[in-house]
Amino acid sequence: MATSKVSPLAFMDVLSPAVSYSRPDESASTTPKGRTSGDPPLIIILSWSEARDVHIAKYISQYRDLYPTSSILLFRASTKLYIQPALRRRLFKPALPILHSLSVSEDSQPQFLLHIFSNGGVSSAATLWELWETALGDEPVPRHATVMDSCPGYFNWKRDHHVLSTAFPPFLSPLVWVFLSFAWLYYKMWLGMEPHAAYALALNTPERISREVMRVYLYGDADRSVGWEDVESHAQQARENGAVIRTEKFEGGAHVAHVRVDADRYWKVVQETWQGKNV
Repeated sequence: MATSKVSPLAFMDVLSPAVSYSRPDESASTTPKGRTSGDPPLIIILSWSEARDVHIAKYISQYRDLYPTSSILLFRASTKLYIQPALRRRLFKPALPILHSLSVSEDSQPQFLLHIFSNGGVSSAATLWELWETALGDEPVPRHATVMDSCPGYFNWKRDHHVLSTAFPPFLSPLVWVFLSFAWLYYKMWLGMEPHAAYALALNTPERISREVMRVYLYGDADRSVGWEDVESHAQQARENGAVIRTEKFEGGAHVAHVRVDADRYWKVVQETWQGKNV
């Protein structure tokens, strides 16, 4: 009798279908202090849409190795969640007690590291801030460092068709074009702005930028889902709004796969972002 495979993320506590949480391993307390004293109290990972556990686990495994005393909070993304903000809010709410546990300080030290993947992660970030800011009231979101991998991207017929088509057989390609056309008309005529732009804009408000210690963009010129021009445009807008920005372009880097081009460089940049090094 065949047995089901155990998820590589089975060690995490499931807070909702979209949220999982992991506390540091008890053995981490025996790690030499010099290695762990600068670990982020919390690492928040906002995955790309339809990301498989096996792929997410590779990033979480590396984070657990780099920062063994850090807690990790994972928010998943999907096409269903992307087009249903109300569902995102409902599924994300169980994470609020963990977020409330972070201390708010007005010094320059970040209290958590945020890692955003693709437009799915950007939509999660917009909803997360909305929930968190509402729950905090007049209290600000704690200071943090942000890593943005393969995001954000704006609406583009060819790129968006490519993204949606990956979930369907090739013969359904014409239907994807039809769906995109109706979606574009709906957002333009009734909402005034397509969601890619709205979510990207939400991350660049002065209020949210004021809580960031540093932000890095990791992107590639071989990304068929998000154009490098979009990423650089968003980075420039953030810089103009007062953000401390670093950009790292990976030649040959495909969508959410820049770590495959140069893993050492990728994780070195992540660590330097947490440390506040802008080189």
